Amino acid sequence: MTTVPDPDRPDPTEPDLPVEQRLERLLLEAEESLRALHEELAAQRTHLRQHQEIERLPEHLARTSSKWAGIRVFLDELVADFRRLRGAEPGEDAAGRRDEDA
Repeated sequence: MTTVPDPDRPDPTEPDLPVEQRLERLLLEAEESLRALHEELAAQRTHLRQHQEIERLPEHLARTSSKWAGIRVFLDELVADFRRLRGAEPGEDAAGRRDEDA
């Protein structure tokens, strides 16, 4: 990380400034650099976590697929129960339409 000298700010190492002012400016620049480094570190950690989750994508998809398969079985059973209660023949919906016609 390279900082570009600000022409409006005198060089903190200028010998004609009192030592306290030079130290204060150096401290401010160090704090600024530290803040920027913290931001960069946070961004890199976020990027790393995103890549780790991308690597786990097949696992997430497999888990989701199995859950949806379970939901599909449940819905099929639910529809069969409703049809049985309404007296519809298998392969017909509650209105008496055949599944392939719907």
